[in-house]
Amino acid sequence: MFSLINYTKPAGYFSTPDHDWLNYSGPTTPGKELDPIWFSSHPNIGIEDQVALKNQNQRLFDEATGFYNYIGTSKVTYWDGTTMEYEVTTPKNADILQKTTYFPGFKTWVDDQETPIKFDDHEFGGRIIIPVEAGDHKIKTQFTNDVWDRKLGDILTLISLGLFSTQIIKLLKKS
Repeated sequence: MFSLINYTKPAGYFSTPDHDWLNYSGPTTPGKELDPIWFSSHPNIGIEDQVALKNQNQRLFDEATGFYNYIGTSKVTYWDGTTMEYEVTTPKNADILQKTTYFPGFKTWVDDQETPIKFDDHEFGGRIIIPVEAGDHKIKTQFTNDVWDRKLGDILTLISLGLFSTQIIKLLKKS
């Protein structure tokens, strides 16, 4: 019984610093069976922040010098598993690299205008990448249920519950 105490205090799990989570290059499952097919797990290494700005259509990491070519600045104002809000300032047009795995259902707004997400970047495949023009911007990224397969699943669930309820009512009336 006393040996169970060590297993019931998951302090190590909950006290892991953000740096460890953001720079973990491994998949969330042992066989990568739940990773999207466009996701490349290795590029998180070396990027310390949740958000990084890079020149549009250029690589962030310069292999010749071994340096990351960041431009502009970012300030995170809110960040959880489904909603990310931050402000960026960039001297020229940039791609915002958000260290979040893209799944269908994510939507992004730049200065309250919905903006398409790029997730097929060659350097950071599967990450949320948002193109912005030079200047100051407020960014909001949110995971929504606004995808066809979730809507279809909801409809089928409601139909199934309706049919099931109808059958239960018929059985109760017979008895």
